[in-house]
Amino acid sequence: MTRKRTLPQRVIEYCRTRQLVRPQERVLVAVSGGADSVALLILLRDLRPVLSLDLVVGHVDHGARPSAADDADFVQCLVETLGVPFTLRRVHCETRGRSFEEEARNRRYEALHEMAREVGATRIATGHTATDQAETVILRLIRGTGPLGLAAILPATREGIVRPLLCATREEVRDFLRSRGQAWREDPTNADRRFLRNRVRAEVLPLLRDLNPRIDFTLTALAEDLEGWASLGEAASPGTREAPGEVLIPRDPAWPHPLRAYRLREAWARLTGGVRGLSRAHLEALVRLWDGSGGAETHLPCRVIARREGPVLRLWQEPPDRPPQGSRRRARPTGPRPDDPEANRPGR
Repeated sequence: MTRKRTLPQRVIEYCRTRQLVRPQERVLVAVSGGADSVALLILLRDLRPVLSLDLVVGHVDHGARPSAADDADFVQCLVETLGVPFTLRRVHCETRGRSFEEEARNRRYEALHEMAREVGATRIATGHTATDQAETVILRLIRGTGPLGLAAILPATREGIVRPLLCATREEVRDFLRSRGQAWREDPTNADRRFLRNRVRAEVLPLLRDLNPRIDFTLTALAEDLEGWASLGEAASPGTREAPGEVLIPRDPAWPHPLRAYRLREAWARLTGGVRGLSRAHLEALVRLWDGSGGAETHLPCRVIARREGPVLRLWQEPPDRPPQGSRRRARPTGPRPDDPEANRPGR
């Protein structure tokens, strides 16, 4: 990425080289009203003839802040000015033991996917920048991760999410908006240093920029390189079989040990629709289960159960209405299979 190129030129190149969008494709642009999403909308609107896109704007109102209604009004006024169709979805978040941020994120993506289906969009564009990528890489390093986790924010996901602004920093995005005289909305929670991401943003990244002014792009390049490593496991592994609600993975001793975690991660993604919620510790438990050094069964997030059954490892996902793990009302999901030589071994 060269600084001499304008931001629109870089976005065009990024979209084309990463194949984020196809000509004549309808794209739902997720716009919260913040600077990143506003810039994304204006850029894609300006580049619509070049990229041959059909745009629709989607806004999700969580109703969690007093300013939420004002955010929605701001976005609606903006899209009317730009002449882009607009759709709004209001959602209600109930944390139930999870953080509000996690719950809001899940509800937001659910709502975006619903809106995309309703308007016939095949891609959902979000305003994540290289700075968001850098923050995520640092956060995962702080919390503990491996190469899989450092792939961080993907330019495109199997669910149709695309991030055209990963080629630009947050400050470049704001400079672009200032040059256009375009206002945006500020989320006051972004200044709350009780949140670790905000501390990384306000304290850690500025120190790193003193050492390397292009640290945002350096960490983004690292994430992209590690995404390539992660893709080693994304090709269907020989003998892997999928059935409704389950994935069967062969316990092939010829698999090189470093690749086992990647392939098990891919099986998880095929079952649940993504890798969010799967930690390094969970992957290590799956590897132990696969190679026979752990118990015969383990319970994982997203109501996933993994069980070693002779020559295969079986992963399946329980329905959401089942009693939670540990409940006395919980029944064993399936009985032993006749061909399971380890059926009577104790589970984890």
